[in-house]
Amino acid sequence: MTSQSSQPDHEPRLLPPESSDIQIGAPIAIGVVVAALIVIALVVSAWMLFPRPQSAHSPPSPLAFLDNPTPAPHLEYDPPADLASLRAHEEKVLTTYGWIDRKAGVYRIPIAEAMKLLAAGHAAPATPATAGEAPISDAKAPADEPTP
Repeated sequence: MTSQSSQPDHEPRLLPPESSDIQIGAPIAIGVVVAALIVIALVVSAWMLFPRPQSAHSPPSPLAFLDNPTPAPHLEYDPPADLASLRAHEEKVLTTYGWIDRKAGVYRIPIAEAMKLLAAGHAAPATPATAGEAPISDAKAPADEPTP
């Protein structure tokens, strides 16, 4: 039987001793850079946030002379009532006769009447309207309906 010895066949290699456990230069450099960036950010934000005195060469802001530079918002105090009022106005416009421009002879007719005229072929041909003007048709307002 062969006897096995507890000693290895080769000699252990000796390593040179370590000079230190950590390189301290890189973490210190990173810390200094981060601290410098924080200081720069604080200086820039303080320069932007806090007012500086006006120099003699710069004109004052045009908004400095306004009494109320921003108007108050127009809030709806009762949105359902406002919507109901709008719908009632739209319904009145769509179902009644009325003048759009009395001087130019432009008026409106109820939408149901307009659809009947179009279906019967009695409506005037459509003419392109210019910006801001309603198209003028040859249809006349009925005499039995009151005009506003």
